[in-house]
Amino acid sequence: MIRKMAALMLAGALVLIPGACSRNTRQVEVVTPSASAVKERAETNAAVPGTEEASLVTGYKIRLVFDTKEIVVALEDTPVCEELMAQLPLKLQFEDYAEIEKIGYLPQKLSVSDAPGGCDPSVGTMAYYVPWGNIVLFYGDRGYADGLIPLGTVESGVEALSDLDSGFDVTIETINE
Repeated sequence: MIRKMAALMLAGALVLIPGACSRNTRQVEVVTPSASAVKERAETNAAVPGTEEASLVTGYKIRLVFDTKEIVVALEDTPVCEELMAQLPLKLQFEDYAEIEKIGYLPQKLSVSDAPGGCDPSVGTMAYYVPWGNIVLFYGDRGYADGLIPLGTVESGVEALSDLDSGFDVTIETINE
């Protein structure tokens, strides 16, 4: 009796296994556009008002304005910076953190799927800290940190950060050159 039950269970399993393995086996074709197609699309979009794409972030600069001072940051050409640019202009409240950085929380977190896992910032680095969803401006030196994504480099005004206390408002906007 036990042998018959074991044989029936084995037979049932052999019937079900091929069906389970054959389900949801769709093939997916990944199509990557050629470099000339990407360039052509960018040129076409640039010629039509209102269709500029954020992927043309190269060379963009942003300005952070607080009190009577400003900081100018040259952004990197990355998808994370594109998402940041899409949220501008912004008004954020910044605070001091660890006496080496100023931080401000974005209203919407940025996607970091293709970003590096962390970085070793230096004075003048602007970064995005993934776990907290905040922008970071370094005015002191810090070692490597996981979850810290570089956004750009301060070109002018970094010296103003160390003099600011916590709880100051900053307007972040693009600079049209």
